[in-house]
Amino acid sequence: MTCHPLRFSARTLRACAFGALLLAGQLLTGSAALAKAQPPELAAAQFYRWYLHSLALRQDPLHQSPVQMSMYVSTTLMRELTRRMARTGVRADYFIQAQEFMDDWTTDIKAARPVIQGRLASVVVVLGATDETRRRLALTLMRDGGDWKICMVRLV
Repeated sequence: MTCHPLRFSARTLRACAFGALLLAGQLLTGSAALAKAQPPELAAAQFYRWYLHSLALRQDPLHQSPVQMSMYVSTTLMRELTRRMARTGVRADYFIQAQEFMDDWTTDIKAARPVIQGRLASVVVVLGATDETRRRLALTLMRDGGDWKICMVRLV
């Protein structure tokens, strides 16, 4: 018995590649649909996990990851932050309301049950594990399509 290598025409290879792209697109669309179903407190916690991890890697999420930011932050807030930075520069990070972050903020993130009124939700996010490192932030999120997006952050 002899083995023969499989031979595919260029047309068959193109069809397989196109099918793989369609499948990948459906998988990505499916995960986006799941993200839309998230309640506001999960969207806030997920944002802070990603955002603080980026800061820990010495990245600037606002400038280096605009697509990822747009998944979590309202267009209006993104425009406002860009305008503020161009006009006055940055004294503190808007999303953590501080100039620096504590190490345990990347691993200890809690989001309280939200208060939802129509298209707006209020969520308190607590960063940090100890009294010395704990930071409480009050977030306002707005429903944009099916997604909850941050439109304001305040220190509490």
